[in-house]
Amino acid sequence: MDMSGRTWKVYLGVGLALAIAQVMIDHELALSSYSFVAVAVTGPAAMVIGIRRLARRAPWMLMLAGASMMVAGDVLWVWYELVGRDPFPSLADALYLPGYPLIAAGLLWMLHDNKAGSERESLIDATIIATGSGVLSWVFLIAPYLRDTELTLAERAASAAYPLMGILLVAVVARLGFARGRARLSDVLIGTGLGALLVADTYLGVIELTAGYDFNPVAELLWLAMYVLLGAATLAPEPDGVDDVPRRDGDAAAVARRMRLPLLTVASLMAPGVLAWHALRGHSVDLLVIAVGSALLFLLVLARLLGLLRKVEEQAAEVTLLATSDPLTGLPNRRSWEAEIGQVLARAARTGEPVCVAMVDLDHFKPFNDSRGHYAGDSLLRDASRAWREALRSTDVLARIGGDEFAVVLPGCAVDDAEDTVDRLRSATPGLHSFSCGLALWNGEETDEALMIRADMALYAAKAAGRGTTVRADTAAADHAGTVGH
Repeated sequence: MDMSGRTWKVYLGVGLALAIAQVMIDHELALSSYSFVAVAVTGPAAMVIGIRRLARRAPWMLMLAGASMMVAGDVLWVWYELVGRDPFPSLADALYLPGYPLIAAGLLWMLHDNKAGSERESLIDATIIATGSGVLSWVFLIAPYLRDTELTLAERAASAAYPLMGILLVAVVARLGFARGRARLSDVLIGTGLGALLVADTYLGVIELTAGYDFNPVAELLWLAMYVLLGAATLAPEPDGVDDVPRRDGDAAAVARRMRLPLLTVASLMAPGVLAWHALRGHSVDLLVIAVGSALLFLLVLARLLGLLRKVEEQAAEVTLLATSDPLTGLPNRRSWEAEIGQVLARAARTGEPVCVAMVDLDHFKPFNDSRGHYAGDSLLRDASRAWREALRSTDVLARIGGDEFAVVLPGCAVDDAEDTVDRLRSATPGLHSFSCGLALWNGEETDEALMIRADMALYAAKAAGRGTTVRADTAAADHAGTVGH
């Protein structure tokens, strides 16, 4: 069944229009109760249709179960109204309340399947939001119900259960909003729907505490919008978030990123803000809850800061690595090589050990690269670098100077031993390729630049001699002197 077209848009538009029309009906009429149930049922019905086409059905089935239990609670509550009963708590509440954790579990499962469940930063941020809102909910919603001596124990427990379930949904919605990557259309619809449910429950909870329960069109409209939005999310394109399918552009994700810091700031200030508000109004305050909330928020913010510092350190290490290593072969680049050879020569000056430098150039690399293609050329450079590194000692330093030219510094190695090492490298070169090499023994006084110039001159002499050979710098210098003399 193809839902990638306008199906979800049509359902969303019609569903929201029916929800608005329903709350405009006189709630004293039985028609109002019937129409409320009729609109609410369309949410789970749309989810059943949408789930049939999905590859990953289990998370959505949990969300469907949660929404269906809430609708069943609505049906039972309508029946209570029609027969003139108003029990609390009732079987309707026993149906409503499990719907919250079922929806939350399905959404968390979905995030885990989409490889967003292990993001430490988003998890901490969501916990900060939930903790801040939890302190606020406890002080203004939960605690007043628990302290109301006119309510029975069951009534207090049921009244407090709804804001507790709200805190759970706050954490899950925040987790969804902070998930890495671009937001899918279904994510936006789910988040908006659960947000509508949270606003409705909070709004109604405050009204019940201040004025007592009565018909409230705003809350009913938001409840119906929640059902419709969940149904539209299941009908929307790619709601199961298959990783190899392009996601919709991240306008919602960009908004979430911009709102992240303000939301975290507000949530972190909830506990001290509540304390200050009570102090200014001269009210008694639940110090234990505020103290625990403040401590938890402090620890969460500290964990977040430590995570940010760790990330900065990792990024700094990556930048350093990129600045000092060759991206193709992973070998030290020219900048890193110059630092290494300077340290080797400084150490040799103290110990008196010999040091040799070898300049290596792959023979006929340009024709090979042009005829075989750049991919083959890159593979040759990578394979040769790996083979040469394995043939060298741990104290030797191999670097890519540029193009097909490499340099090796061999500490504690006389020129004869250095030539033997070069022969091992030549034997290890993959694909029967050869290279030319220039060798220079440090004279104990010259700079690293002068040493490299002599090795480079020897390399050019090796190329002039027919390639595939090694020339020592002293021989190259003698030949050069003889040429100048003639």
